[in-house]
Amino acid sequence: MIIPLLLASFLAAAPDTAARQPRLLPESELIAMEAQDHHEAFEFAAALECWEKAVSRSRDTLAAAEMEKEMTLSRNGLAMSDFCVKPGVVARRRFSRSGFTSAYPLPGGGVKAVDTLRLPGDTLRVLYPVRSGEWLYFSSDALYGVGGYDLYRCRRTADGGWSRPENLGFPYSSPDDDFLYFNTPDGKYSLFASSRGCEGDSVNVYVLEYELNPVREKISDPAALRALCKLEPAARDAVELTARQKAVLGEWRAATDTLAAHQRQLGALRRRYSDAPAVERQFLGEEISTLEMGLPALLRRQKAAEALMQREGIKEPAASGWSW
Repeated sequence: MIIPLLLASFLAAAPDTAARQPRLLPESELIAMEAQDHHEAFEFAAALECWEKAVSRSRDTLAAAEMEKEMTLSRNGLAMSDFCVKPGVVARRRFSRSGFTSAYPLPGGGVKAVDTLRLPGDTLRVLYPVRSGEWLYFSSDALYGVGGYDLYRCRRTADGGWSRPENLGFPYSSPDDDFLYFNTPDGKYSLFASSRGCEGDSVNVYVLEYELNPVREKISDPAALRALCKLEPAARDAVELTARQKAVLGEWRAATDTLAAHQRQLGALRRRYSDAPAVERQFLGEEISTLEMGLPALLRRQKAAEALMQREGIKEPAASGWSW
């Protein structure tokens, strides 16, 4: 009996060498890390393959459930890449996260950092909600998106509520945090902030050319999608326009500005109508109807001017009128 007792005593006193060894990650976690790298690089198809493999090899049900959530984000990214916008990038500048709102031409009251949005059957915590005409723009991490905080918008409904939120898509939303989308009152620019490409307590603020009805297209190549979402400002090469090109550019600007002003006026009347007493509603309804009847002609004019711009190979100067 003595030898077993001595052996037990020796083993108890011996150092626990296994405890000092670095923990080896399970294969499923290593694959999940690879999936996350693919996702952040906009390689959503490759990320999905890795997520599926990681889930199938995981022995931890809680970890597998978290991987399923991440896989949903990659699946969303793959779907969103079918509907991308290519806005004109006017400017980009880095600011501290605590002072980035100084880059915006916000109204005197500023904007709330956090608020509650009431939707049909739900209440949503949102960041930086901003009204622009009949639309409400905000940021959230609790809706259909690709991770972090994405950018969304809702439309004012006839009963005074809000429509179902829609993701603004690429390049506005990204796997990083994107927030505070704002259209300037003159209808020329759209701004938003993002942590993409930033380190520490800093964000980039992007200034884009405002587009009323942007064309959406599919981008399958991850490299092209990464390049789009970098939002590099356009080179400001001086181009001498002919007299005809100047006239075409002038018509496009006039058509675009007229359409934007018409939309703002229509939005303002719709907001008044939703809160107006019954006596005023008939008068406001007639004004709204008149403006709505005139809208298709303005849209056709703007589209025709845009098509003529493309045929003439003209692009509006990228940074006209903007300054920080």
